[in-house]
Parts: sequence; structure tokens; C-alpha cells
Amino acid sequence: MASSATREAAGAVDVILRDGGTLRLRPPTAADADALVAFFEHLSERSRYLRFHGVRAVGRPLVEDDLEPDWVERGALLGTLAGDEGGERVVALASWVRLRDPQAAEIGFAVADDEQGRGIGTRLLEQLALRGRESGIERFVADVLADNRAALGVFADAGFELAHELGGGEVELRFPIASTEGFRERVEARDHVAVSASLRPFFTPRSVAVIGASRRRGSIGGELFRNILAADFAGAAYPVNRSGEPVAGVRAYGSVEEIADPIDLAVICLPGAQVLDAAESALRGGVRALCVISAGFAESGASSGSDRPAASHASAQRIPSPPAFVTTATRRPRGSGCDENKAAASISSSSVRARSTPAWRNSASIAASDPASAAVCELAARAPAAVVPAFSARIGFRRATRRASRANLRGLPNDSR
Repeated sequence: MASSATREAAGAVDVILRDGGTLRLRPPTAADADALVAFFEHLSERSRYLRFHGVRAVGRPLVEDDLEPDWVERGALLGTLAGDEGGERVVALASWVRLRDPQAAEIGFAVADDEQGRGIGTRLLEQLALRGRESGIERFVADVLADNRAALGVFADAGFELAHELGGGEVELRFPIASTEGFRERVEARDHVAVSASLRPFFTPRSVAVIGASRRRGSIGGELFRNILAADFAGAAYPVNRSGEPVAGVRAYGSVEEIADPIDLAVICLPGAQVLDAAESALRGGVRALCVISAGFAESGASSGSDRPAASHASAQRIPSPPAFVTTATRRPRGSGCDENKAAASISSSSVRARSTPAWRNSASIAASDPASAAVCELAARAPAAVVPAFSARIGFRRATRRASRANLRGLPNDSR
């Protein structure tokens, strides 16, 4: 059983926080030693005191016991967010150590001061309990300083049945970690709040960037951006195109990364071969949600159909991506029985299938019917998504599509001009 539990616990998992952000949890490796030392160095003295119940020297000896957990005698999870230039930033660490009673383990965790209040400690506790059960542990024990109200709140709200004992300024908490109905209800309630927050940039965005917005009338991106202006969108709208030419009198940008203001939603209206680069650039620019409207995925060849999904997977390992909604319009030869105008006008989400595991496992994946669409979705698979094109009516996706299809469907792959 131990070897099976080790295999189950070895992988990483992405969880959604209460504000809609995404946190990656994974076992720390030897390569994380310096990052963990830096994490503890940047904790406030108060946070270090609460974690270790006193003053501890910060150095490699402090973190060595948490590296390479075997999930038999000890387990540990590292929490990371995206850092600069695609790297990771350590923001949390949680661990358990098996006690003399092999069915019990003592746990402890620490969260970066500037990330507290987002639900990171709760998600760490959920995942530690899950992996502890897989390792044969039935109970957790935690010694918490009586004035550490934040940690006591995490345990109290998690959904476990707590037994506590106060003595010497410390509270000893004991609780079974079985997945009871009450615990699952608490987790599902937290998931509901988190997923709702993660989808807010889709349905109530405060700012929208249209990547591929062209000055040319009749183009998908150009007409979509004009429709946003015509619909009196209450937020800020930014056209993005390669040349940075203004669209409808609005200043344009060469990339989302050039926009100084935060962007909630980026709508990508580019040929299939350019979509992945645009998506990666948007994510580097801090975009919270992506909507892709494109054609040419099936015609784009091996460079985007086979090689790029692997590249996007590597990117998804380090970029916590927002939900994605991918729509495709496939061009077919004339005489094939497919009305090209109808194909463009009826763009829908049928090519995207969202598959979610039970909510309390906090994981999801998105798959698409062709490799390039799957690659875009994989960039966004770090947060569960169950997206419907409700926003399309508000900013005129369908009207823009009809105009473009009437003008020239074949012009769609050149929409970035």
C-alpha cells in the first residue's frame, strides 16, 4: 500500500483559491531547497514565530526534512504561483510527520504574509488530508499557539470534527481526516465560491483586449472591437494588432504585454497558427481569462498540431492560466456540402469538452476536438472551466461573425493585418 500511495501523492495538482486565482501544489524536491530558504527568509518574524513556536535560524537545515517526501513517514506540499518570466514563486509549505501511532501524523504549514487570506492554508489542508488518507493515516494532530487565530480559523472552517486541548499557551488539535459528508459539503461550498470568482472575468470583465483587431472593415477582430464600443461597454477596451494601428479611433497596442492597465478578458481573433503565441503573451501580461475565435487549426499542419501541444504543456507547468473558451470555424472546400457562411456564423463551443473530477478533488482538464485547440485549452487547464458563450451577445460575437462571413470568410486567417 505504501508504494501505491507514494505514486498517487507524487503528482502536482492545481487548486482554485477563493478569489479565483490558481495555486499549484506539488511535493518539494531537492532542487527547491534554495527557494524554500528564500520563502522562510521573506516571512515576517511574527509568521516564523507562529510557525515554529519560537525563533529558528533560517537555512538549509530548516527545510531539508521537507524535501523529497516519501509519503510513508512524512509528506509535504509546496504551494507556488507564477513568478516573473514564467518561473515559480513559492508562497506556502505544508507537511506532516507520522507519529509513534502509525495512524496519526503531526502537521504544520506556513503561508507567505502577502498571500494570506486567499484560502491557501485551507487548500493545503484539504490536499494533505487526501494524501494522508492514501498513506494510511487516519488522524492529524496540530499544536497551534493560542494567539494564532488565523491558523485556528483554518482548522475550524475546514469541515473536520475537531477535538482540542489548551495548555501552556498552546492549543492541541486532534481530528480524523476521513472524507465525511460534512467535510465534502464544506469543500463543495468553497469550490462554488472559487469557481464563481474564477469565471467572473468572463461574464463581468472590467477590461477587454481584442487581439487581432484590425482597421479593415469586415474582419472578425475589427468588427468585434467596434461592436464592443457600439454596445457601450462599461469597462475599458483595447485593440491589439501587429502594427499597433488605431482601430475606430482608439489607440492600439502591439501586444497585451504593452498595456499598462490590468486586463480581465482577452479575445483572440487570429489564425490558428498564431493563437498559441498570442495566448502565451496574454498570460504573461496578466490576463485573467481567454476567449479564442479562430479558423485554420485543422489546416495549420504539424507545427501547431503536434509539436506545439507539448510546448504548451511545458508552458502550462509554470503559468497559472485562466479559464479558456475556444471556438473554431473550419473552412471546407466548396462543393463539400458545407455552407461556409453558415459555418462561420454558427461558431459555438461544441469543439470544447470540459471534464471535471469531483469538486472536492479540486482538479479539472479541458480537451478539444483537434490538437491545436487542445493546446490552447491546455494553457488554460490550471483552473476548472465550464464556460458558455453568454458574453458573446453582450459584445457582439455573432454579429461580428455574420458581417465577416458576408464580407469574405477567406479573409479570416489574415485577420491580424
